Amino acid sequence: MKIALTRREFRRKHLGMREFNDLEVKVKVTDGKISTYKEKKGSLSQILVEELMLLANHAAALYAKRNNFTIPFRTDASRTDCVPQPVKPKRHIPENMDIQKGAILKFYDVIRFCNKAWYSILPMKHKSVGLLPYTHMTSPLRRYSDVLVHYQIKQHMLHESAHAWGDLIHLFGTINSVSDKADYMESDLSRFWLLVDIQNKLEAGVSTYQCIVVDTHRWCPAISPKVPEWQVHVVIADCFMSLCVGHDSDIPYGSVVEGTVVSIDPFRFHLELRLGDPL
Repeated sequence: MKIALTRREFRRKHLGMREFNDLEVKVKVTDGKISTYKEKKGSLSQILVEELMLLANHAAALYAKRNNFTIPFRTDASRTDCVPQPVKPKRHIPENMDIQKGAILKFYDVIRFCNKAWYSILPMKHKSVGLLPYTHMTSPLRRYSDVLVHYQIKQHMLHESAHAWGDLIHLFGTINSVSDKADYMESDLSRFWLLVDIQNKLEAGVSTYQCIVVDTHRWCPAISPKVPEWQVHVVIADCFMSLCVGHDSDIPYGSVVEGTVVSIDPFRFHLELRLGDPL
């Protein structure tokens, strides 16, 4: 366990590994009743299992790279590396902030610097885990990419022909597309039921929620004159749902504001809030 924690800390400090505190709220629907809960993560046993899985994925990718055969390497490098990325200054979390609300700000500050992970034909660094190269091979029962990694390694070890680069390049595009669609579908499904839960609470008389401001940007009135001057990106503290809300003035980063439900339609993924002044 000590070795796992030491390796994790080394990658975080020296290889750019990013620690994510999972803010996802799980939704359970039973007989039409909706309940939400937050999974407890970060126990020592979970860290150990996660570290072993990361190392197994890294070892498989290293084996493929050193023996010069193709597998779906996993990376979070930008898919448009030729486009200069803007420098994003690190933000400072307000002092004396509630631990949970501070965790929300930390999470959104970290993901500002992250690209969505994808499968590449070439071994590239996966910054979020601090490993080069990296792949997926620990879940062949639920991911085709893992099955493909197992097949390629087995074929090489048995000195039999594996899929060549040219055979796989189009397949990788399909894997990325299907993976993206599955992620969006899971996200949309979770968001739908959270909206249904908010709608049910609204009918029961609950219409206000504490929201944390994680970003703001100004619209150009000449381009969109009917849109409020400021778009405020907030996260509802109770369920970690994020959305942009129009506002007449800027609200400082990290502010806690009260959001009142104005209108909601889960089937259109629509939620409109009216923001009050910072608390």
